[in-house]
Amino acid sequence: MNVPGIVAVLVTAAMASMLLLWRRTRLAGGLALAVVLGFCIVNQRREARFVEGFAHLRQGASYADVVDRMGTPSATTDGTLSVYGDAKGPTELTEGCTRELWYHRFWFPERYAVCLDASGVVLAKHQYFSW
Repeated sequence: MNVPGIVAVLVTAAMASMLLLWRRTRLAGGLALAVVLGFCIVNQRREARFVEGFAHLRQGASYADVVDRMGTPSATTDGTLSVYGDAKGPTELTEGCTRELWYHRFWFPERYAVCLDASGVVLAKHQYFSW
């Protein structure tokens, strides 16, 4: 979850709504509100795509299949970094994983990871959720 990002979206939406109250600032308020709504819609569609794609992704799929189903990843690592950004422990490593694609959600504390081998074939997929 992106707490500072969510706060920024909510504050911007509140300020834009307040600007709509006065005639001189209605245009600025309307534009700011349209930008916030546009961001929310685009982000929600992007997340819905990779959540649905993750559910249908199977072992043995290619890198092209992953990107086709889930879109461009938020981050790509070599498979040795954990969801927290530090080194994975020995029990967390996926054998043969040389590339890990990460998909981060904006509104929820949730991440998706897809492990690929050296030839670009899906070995495993992981969903991380934390409150």
